[in-house]
Amino acid sequence: MMPSNLMNITNTTNFVNFAQSYAYSLPNLILQGDLAAIIIGSIAFLVALFLVNKITSLILTFIKKTIFLFITGLAVYYLTTEVYIRVLTSGFTTETIIFGLLGILVGIFGIFLSFRSWFSGAKENIQEIKHGPEITQKYVKEEGPEKEGILTELKGLKNEFSLQMIKQDKNLLSVLVYLIIGQFGIFSSPTVAPPNPQLGLVFFGLFLLGALLFIRQTYKNFKTGFLHLIVALTFGILLSLVLGYFWAGIPISTLISLQYFGTSCVIAVITGMAVSLIMGGK
Repeated sequence: MMPSNLMNITNTTNFVNFAQSYAYSLPNLILQGDLAAIIIGSIAFLVALFLVNKITSLILTFIKKTIFLFITGLAVYYLTTEVYIRVLTSGFTTETIIFGLLGILVGIFGIFLSFRSWFSGAKENIQEIKHGPEITQKYVKEEGPEKEGILTELKGLKNEFSLQMIKQDKNLLSVLVYLIIGQFGIFSSPTVAPPNPQLGLVFFGLFLLGALLFIRQTYKNFKTGFLHLIVALTFGILLSLVLGYFWAGIPISTLISLQYFGTSCVIAVITGMAVSLIMGGK
């Protein structure tokens, strides 16, 4: 039996090698239409812009909305194409009617939300051009009081969440809509699944850590961001199980075991949550 420390070194090496290989192949995957690669590339591009910090917050937000409007449209295109192909090959099956119609309707609603968000961003940028940097300073000052430490905020969350809070959160609907669109897009497009469940689990854990840091930095209210994360995670996993079985044809025995993390389901959860949290970030 392999010693645990040696096994950890081997897993780390495999993870690093896979990450490097995936990073090198990212441009080709994007050209091939891999939606997960497109989302990862878009996020990396936004992070690079943020690090360069040569543009105002409003323009960065407008660029983000433009990119994710494109991603939303692309996901709906992939889904519509997949539904069309299934109808041609198998006719109007129950799965195609229920999930295909549901996905397309949610996708259309998501495109509407994206367009509305995009036009509001365009309006803000026009006002900034007309009135100068003052509006940007106002935008920054409205960020609210200085944030507490993330551990302190997490400890105070258990008494804050309630059904009333969920009902009052208008952005939560947008989070769920983008999550559904992202998952349908992943299951309907060419996607590279993790090479094994262990690496998939590592990616999933790292994503959750990154998601916590993301909402800590981008959401004005950490409690709202954490609520979005928990709801998106719970709903995303359940949706991936449903779509994985009925839409992608993955055996139920695989979905309810550790093998789940070696399938496209975990990619659908990660990318769907990434899109929904970024678009819902306030």
